[in-house]
Amino acid sequence: MIPSPHQCWQVYLKRDKYIFLRESKILTQEEFIDTFKLKRLWAPMVAAKYARNKERQIKSIEFFKKNGIIKKIAIERRFANNFLTVYFNRMINIDFLTKKNNQFIIIEVKYKYESRDGYFGINKGQM
Repeated sequence: MIPSPHQCWQVYLKRDKYIFLRESKILTQEEFIDTFKLKRLWAPMVAAKYARNKERQIKSIEFFKKNGIIKKIAIERRFANNFLTVYFNRMINIDFLTKKNNQFIIIEVKYKYESRDGYFGINKGQM
């Protein structure tokens, strides 16, 4: 394996708490926060009423259900709204979180909502 200057962590939900995994090291959400001395910057994010589009939400939920990914998307959204936006300056839709030289690097690829022309998939403009 090629040595990397980054620390890459996987995150999963267990009994209503996030668990962080890197190689053989496992940290609870609280341990991760303490280890990296993260500070609470914001309250959990909730979309403003003016930004909500019920028709688009229903269309997206139906797409997620049809493709068997509704639970995965819900867990990711919960992590984004209740952890990432709280500790990482309101960043959401993060696909990769890595650390280099004591600085976190966030990589985002948009794919959860259809494009302007009505298609789902990776938004190349965000890559």
